[in-house]
Amino acid sequence: MIKETPKLYKDIFNNTVSPMAVFNKKGIIEYANKALGAFSNYQLKEIIGKPVESLVLEEGRPRINAIIQRVFKEKTSFKEFDTFLLTKEKEKIPVSVNILPLKDKNNRLIGGLAVFIDMTQVHFLVESLNRSKEELEDKVRERTKELEEAKTVLEIKVKARTRELEELNKTLEEQVKERTKELQERVNELERFHQLTIGRELRMIELKKEIKKLKNELKRRTTI
Repeated sequence: MIKETPKLYKDIFNNTVSPMAVFNKKGIIEYANKALGAFSNYQLKEIIGKPVESLVLEEGRPRINAIIQRVFKEKTSFKEFDTFLLTKEKEKIPVSVNILPLKDKNNRLIGGLAVFIDMTQVHFLVESLNRSKEELEDKVRERTKELEEAKTVLEIKVKARTRELEELNKTLEEQVKERTKELQERVNELERFHQLTIGRELRMIELKKEIKKLKNELKRRTTI
C-alpha cells in the first residue's frame, strides 16, 4: 500500500511548490501536498479520498482516467495533458497535468503521482495573442473592405471618365467631319469662282479682238 511509506511522500510533497497528489491504483487520492490545497482552495482532508478526475473539469475526466490507465499499463510517465482544474468555488484554472507511475522498493506499481502546473499566465498570453490576431484580422478585413470600396469607386470614375472621353472623341470626330465638309465646300466654291473668272477673262479677250476687227473693217470702208 502507498500508506506504508508516508514519510517518503511527506518529504517530497512538503518541500515542493508544485501542486501534487498521490493516488492509488483505483485513481483515489491518498495524499496531497499543501500547494494543491492552496491552489484548489480545498482543505487537504477534503481532497483525500477523492478521485483524481474530480479535480478537473468534467469534460476532461474521461481523458485523465484513460491517461492514468495507460500509465499503469505501460508503467511510463505521461506529460503535459492540458485541462482545467476546478477549485472549491468551481473556478476554472488552466493547468497542464503530468501523470507519473509510483513503485515500491520492489519495483512494483503501487499508484501514481499527479503534478499540476498552473498555466494561467500561458493561457492569458495565448488569449492575448488570439485577441491580437482577431483584432489584426478585423483590421485586415476592414482595410480590405476599404480598398475594395476604393477600387469600386475608382472603377466607376474610370468608366465615367472613359465614357466622357469617348463622347468627347465622338464630338471631335463630328466637328472634324463638319469642318472638313465646310472646307471642302469652300474649296469647291473657290474653284467655281476661279473657273468663272478665267472664263470671263477669256471672253474679254475675244470681245477685244472682235472690237479691233470691227474697227479695222470700219476704217477700211471709210477710206474707199
